[in-house]
Amino acid sequence: MTDSIHDMDVKDKDKLGMSELEAVVEENKELLDHIDWLCNSWDREDVERILLFGNIGAGKSSIVNTIIKALSGMYIPKAKVGQGSTQSKTFSLDRYVSCGVTEEYMGDTERQYLHCESLVGLPTIFDVAGKSNTDSAELDEILELLIGGHVQPGTSIEALTKLQEEHKVGSLKETILKKSREKWRMTKIVFVHSCREKKVPDKLIDCLLRILRKTDPRTAMPKYSAYVYVVLTKYDLVKDENSFKWSSNEPKVTYEEFREIEKEIEQRFSIQGSLEDNRTRWVSYSDATGKDNPYIDNIALKFIKRMLMVRNDEAKSVKTVMSTWTLMNLNMKRYWQNAKRSLEERQFTISLGTLAMGIVFGIFALAMLCKVYIMLKAPPSGHSRDREYY
Repeated sequence: MTDSIHDMDVKDKDKLGMSELEAVVEENKELLDHIDWLCNSWDREDVERILLFGNIGAGKSSIVNTIIKALSGMYIPKAKVGQGSTQSKTFSLDRYVSCGVTEEYMGDTERQYLHCESLVGLPTIFDVAGKSNTDSAELDEILELLIGGHVQPGTSIEALTKLQEEHKVGSLKETILKKSREKWRMTKIVFVHSCREKKVPDKLIDCLLRILRKTDPRTAMPKYSAYVYVVLTKYDLVKDENSFKWSSNEPKVTYEEFREIEKEIEQRFSIQGSLEDNRTRWVSYSDATGKDNPYIDNIALKFIKRMLMVRNDEAKSVKTVMSTWTLMNLNMKRYWQNAKRSLEERQFTISLGTLAMGIVFGIFALAMLCKVYIMLKAPPSGHSRDREYY
């Protein structure tokens, strides 16, 4: 028999005399205990910083409110939630330290598995206004600034867009928001998509992946080490065998339609074969689902546990691959190759003799320049005699 409730399937739990609901409640307690342990893990050097990113109306703010409920036992809608797929109530970069949970919210006795001193180890969640399905230089710049830690929490994204329009693309990165701060730099990117939206925002995904593939030309290392995770919201709208766990009056999506959406996102993020580690089928608290459901808490707690998993160690110091001298050397070679190609296109050839004469002439010219420089720097001969006389 397995040691942990959450390692069992439903049949194993039935053998213990538990109903599925009781087993889920018990698993939630174990998850809270594990989260508490992860928050105080010896190898945790800093809190995780998670950016929720996705299309307009994907349900990012609802994720924050659901996490607060799962961790504290109290439904406190801190994040503003819009109505409908085209509505967004997030206009700035909102930050939720410790997932938005504070000590005064830890009133539920079941949540005592998560000690108050562990709250500082919970991730910081950044919620940003949803974007339409576009891939543009404007979005590229703003998203890179968000991931790189250049944007202060509370900053109006709309104001940044207006500055960008006024001063051209590139002005934010080059002049206005040049400085990056580690406490604003993202360690994980959670891409959020609603099951209700059958069209996958491919352009938005391409923009995100292009930024994460950028490298530092001096070290040939990735500029951003953030991990990407996928959350598919509104799973309560999918018709499947789990529909009894929550109720919703909204139009349903067939499981086949949902899988088509899921497969396309898997392919774009290249997470096929590792779905359990990189994707969550999410249900948020809403008027339809109610405000207290152990199944929904279970989804949120498993997500937080995954977000707390320690990332691979990053190199503390990286040797510079492209030094100034190396760069000059490569540029000289490139210029020479271009000049040679240009001459060959004009049906000119360079003989070894001509090349040798050119090198000799260059050395002679350099020697003459050095001699002139020395003569100009040397003091007049009369001054020298005066010093010897005295």
